[in-house]
Amino acid sequence: MIIDRFGDTYEDAYPLPPANFTDDWAFTRPPVTARVGNMNGAVDFYGTEAYPLGPLVIRKKVTITGSSWLDVDTQLDDLIYATILREFESKLWGLQRDGTSTVWAYAKCTRLEFGDKSPNIETLLDVSLEFFCREGIWYGEGGTVDYETAGTKTLTNGGAGEAQVGFTFYNNSAGDITVVSAQHLGTGFDWTFNGVIPSGSILVVDSANQVCTLDGAAAYSGLTIGAGQTSWMTLTPGSNQITIAVTPGTGPFLYEFAWTETG
Repeated sequence: MIIDRFGDTYEDAYPLPPANFTDDWAFTRPPVTARVGNMNGAVDFYGTEAYPLGPLVIRKKVTITGSSWLDVDTQLDDLIYATILREFESKLWGLQRDGTSTVWAYAKCTRLEFGDKSPNIETLLDVSLEFFCREGIWYGEGGTVDYETAGTKTLTNGGAGEAQVGFTFYNNSAGDITVVSAQHLGTGFDWTFNGVIPSGSILVVDSANQVCTLDGAAAYSGLTIGAGQTSWMTLTPGSNQITIAVTPGTGPFLYEFAWTETG
């Protein structure tokens, strides 16, 4: 994979200069071991099943080439404003070597270095960039599945890693819905929303962003997450069975699962 662009969407992201580039990868994981209250009192709250991924630091060296030194300076200014001077976190885009698919990770540019004018005859300038990715997870293709009845549904995560799943419930019935719950039959993760969902209202339980809203307003007081869970709900690689229960369950209603596959 080639580190290709930096920005919110691939189409509008800043394309990093392709000349003489070098991608330097650095993966880390916290040195956590599984122990439960040993003699020195240390407690591992992660455990062996929830061993955390560490952040990812990516360093990229590129060469800016221009028709003149003024052109080089212009390109350098564009690069600076698109990366190190960008105030908030954005997305670092990777282009698969087949050239047909992309993946992305949440990232912030934390370092940019460049030297004086190159002594080469051509107008060249070497630049070094560093990006900090807080999750160390690459996201790829997304999935969306809609259903109209309660019961057990099969969701297929085609990625190589776990994917956080968002859930949107549309009450299309003539009366109130009072309970909506979800349980992953494989991991045992579950959540339950207790509260009045009026006819025409929309409930959102988004595991990726840990958002719970009813008609756009915060509704966390109605949400109960399963004890000891490290996430609200995730999809493991491959086939996942999730049971949805609705009270009253006569419908009609519509709900949607949405996720982004990881690798």
